[in-house]
Amino acid sequence: MRVKLAFLAAIFCNNLGQGFAWSVDSKSCGPITSNIEKAMENLMKWPAAVEKSLIKDKRINDMAASLFNAVDYAKVKETIKKVGAQSQKTTPGSGDREDPIIYCDLDRYIVISDKKDPKKLQALDTIHNYPIPYEVYEECEKRTKDTTAYTTPKTNAKGKGQTVIQLCPWYLKEVGQTPFLNKNGEPQNNKLHNAADILYQSRGLSVHVDNFARLELTLFHEFVHTPKVKYPPIGDSGTYWGSCTRLTEAQALDNAESYAMLSLATYLMSTLGATIKPDGTIEWEQDELSAGQKRSEVVGQQFTA
Repeated sequence: MRVKLAFLAAIFCNNLGQGFAWSVDSKSCGPITSNIEKAMENLMKWPAAVEKSLIKDKRINDMAASLFNAVDYAKVKETIKKVGAQSQKTTPGSGDREDPIIYCDLDRYIVISDKKDPKKLQALDTIHNYPIPYEVYEECEKRTKDTTAYTTPKTNAKGKGQTVIQLCPWYLKEVGQTPFLNKNGEPQNNKLHNAADILYQSRGLSVHVDNFARLELTLFHEFVHTPKVKYPPIGDSGTYWGSCTRLTEAQALDNAESYAMLSLATYLMSTLGATIKPDGTIEWEQDELSAGQKRSEVVGQQFTA
């Protein structure tokens, strides 16, 4: 679960399987389905950058030390590699139950009473027959605690269900992506920006790593929670750069956001020629010749910056 404020919830998953894929529910995500798929294509390039640079590049190691307190980076790389192993796109229902399906609205939920405690409410996923705490549903629907997304388990007690990554509607609207059409039946979404243009437009400006690729960062965070990365699942100890840098070694290793931040920062540094300052501010390289060489590598890559 990714939140702007500290919040923990045990909605994770079960045992490991063999398939490695993901899908987007086009009925739920509507006109932003292609943007979600593009964001997935973007973030699935990050693990390769980590595999190539972490341990081998002192600049990357120094940055990583601020997030993981110089732990055994081989373990960190292995976790991130498992996210990258889920890079194959498929269609909902064609993979196994551990292959995440990404949703953008909450229309499939109904509010019910907990069978064990009728005074307690739950929200039931009517497609996958899995209940979640009503508080989590409400936070995602109404932004009561700034929950941006969450990941639900593979199965319920009866063995039914599906690994689901839920993007919260209020958050999608905030990042310029909404699954709804306007009154004229037209998409209301901002296009994902060209990364090469951002590289130039951001030169000399203060751009924070928290805000560079918001949709991709959130999705990567949620993929770290999936059962094919780790079981028992990796949890949540802190969100965004500032919080991650204050975690202990043990907390960082059990924090989905730490892996997401490291992966994005490594990609920015190794591919886009950036430097990440201790406070998370991005500094772009000043060598125009070098920047020109980078431009040919990043044209066509789009981000929700």
